[in-house]
Amino acid sequence: MNLTENLLMAITSLKTNKLRSFLSMIGIIIGVSSVIVVMSIGRGGEKLITDNLIGSASTIDIIYQPSEDEMGEEYFSQTQSHFDETDIDMLEKIPHVINVITSSTDSTTINYKGRMDMLPVKGINQTYLASKDIQLDSGSHFSAIDFVQGRRIGYIDYSIKEKLFEQGTNPIGEVIRVNGQPIEIVGLIEKSDGLFASDNNQVVLPAKTWKNIFNNEEFTELSLQVDNVNQISIVGNHATTLLNDTHNVNGTFEIINLERISDGISSITRILSLVVSSIAGISLLVGGIGIMNIMLVSVTERTKEIGLRKAIGASRTQILTQFLIESVAITLIGGSIGVLVGWGITSIISVLGILPAAVSWVTVTVLLILSMFIGILFGIVPAAKASKLNPIEALRYE
Repeated sequence: MNLTENLLMAITSLKTNKLRSFLSMIGIIIGVSSVIVVMSIGRGGEKLITDNLIGSASTIDIIYQPSEDEMGEEYFSQTQSHFDETDIDMLEKIPHVINVITSSTDSTTINYKGRMDMLPVKGINQTYLASKDIQLDSGSHFSAIDFVQGRRIGYIDYSIKEKLFEQGTNPIGEVIRVNGQPIEIVGLIEKSDGLFASDNNQVVLPAKTWKNIFNNEEFTELSLQVDNVNQISIVGNHATTLLNDTHNVNGTFEIINLERISDGISSITRILSLVVSSIAGISLLVGGIGIMNIMLVSVTERTKEIGLRKAIGASRTQILTQFLIESVAITLIGGSIGVLVGWGITSIISVLGILPAAVSWVTVTVLLILSMFIGILFGIVPAAKASKLNPIEALRYE
């Protein structure tokens, strides 16, 4: 009897006991679908974290790392100015640098018709606006002339809108006072409810406007955009060397090692996914035990059939192969259904925007192969029992 005939017999047997066959697949279906969902969420979560924390692969963030003495003096580098126009001109001349992105942040009193709060205010240059892609819910973006003239205009986000304005009030065109200076609101930043929503609770101004209000010509944050991702390390090291050589400071200028952060995030998410998937995979083990139990029952029910086949010349190998194929068919069909269920759940998660979950073909292939292996592993005992039956005793079985 060839493989095709054994497969057809296995399918016929499954059709004969549809409900029992389906119930025996439940464990495999749950196990496979659970692993697919967990692995997909893990990959989606890794992508979400990386996109939000790492950002563009062609951007280098440069930070000032204060010395121990400065840290001891309760020094906060994020609120101190370290970069000036001379630095910008110097860094723009580095090969492969296409943009120098700067911003400045400081906190001050924001006032609107008697409603006041101490809030951070960010000043950005035109390159920052182009590279960070600030999305507005309403209003208009800063123009080139706004940056050149330092017009007294700005954006606010929803958190500030809720703090300073009455419900239902349109802030566009209203004037708030930033550090006592009038600023017309021209844009409302799009509300961000993401897991890693950033730049919340702050006013955004053109860089020249910010400098005039705070009487500060320097920048607190600086990034370099390069034209070739392969040059990131070289450009970053060149930039920090220049800054450290030209600045008389106690601390040091360093680049944020985004590659190391990305690798660390990937390692953590992979480990978590594997741990949770292993727990979900217990269902596969339980399903395999259930299939072995069903196959033992099937062998008992078909004792006469086995005896008859042996009496007309079927070998032990043929009987063993028949029941192994039947066991593998159950797990493979269950695994396929599990893949479809897991795929469907993952698609729903992705469509709802919960996470950018995506099913990996590698995961699907591995799980289907694992399903076949489980069928062989847990089907070998019932198949061996069937192949060892004495044909005469089997034909007498009642």
